[in-house]
Amino acid sequence: EAATLTLVSHLNSKGLLHLYIMFLEYSKSQLRAILDLFTRLELYPLHVYCSLGKDRTGLVSMLVLACAGASRAELIADYARSRHIIVAQTHREAMLKAGLQNEFLDAPPEVMADTLDYLQRQYGSVEQYLVSAGFSRRRQLLIRANLSAAPLPVEPAVLAAALSSADLFAGQPAPV
Repeated sequence: EAATLTLVSHLNSKGLLHLYIMFLEYSKSQLRAILDLFTRLELYPLHVYCSLGKDRTGLVSMLVLACAGASRAELIADYARSRHIIVAQTHREAMLKAGLQNEFLDAPPEVMADTLDYLQRQYGSVEQYLVSAGFSRRRQLLIRANLSAAPLPVEPAVLAAALSSADLFAGQPAPV
């Protein structure tokens, strides 16, 4: 419980952007494993999700859509759609009970813009971030080809993906 309180306090002081940076930096192998699923056309359509559908799902969706060639504006708009999803009261209560601030229940477009800016500053682009995570440019292009060829019943912009919270930091040192 002390570790949880420390993490919650840290997240509250740093904000939602910091949470996303932690996901991106400490979960590269998990993100790579999820993106690998999108390279396998025989698995389509894919449906993956997380509890709120905006944080882990939003980041993975951003990475998939970036592979598919979506523009910065499209990535931000897709993420911001999550803010209109009604968060189940049980999730809201659990998050607030854990001590997380209301910011963590929202999906403000500026947070995705700042996340993209972070990737640009640190890696040069989303594509280069993925290469640094061991997800080659060739595999990124395979996702693009699959999304344009797959007979999906919905637009690629509504694909959702996520990591289970139990796996987020598996095998990684605890972020501080």
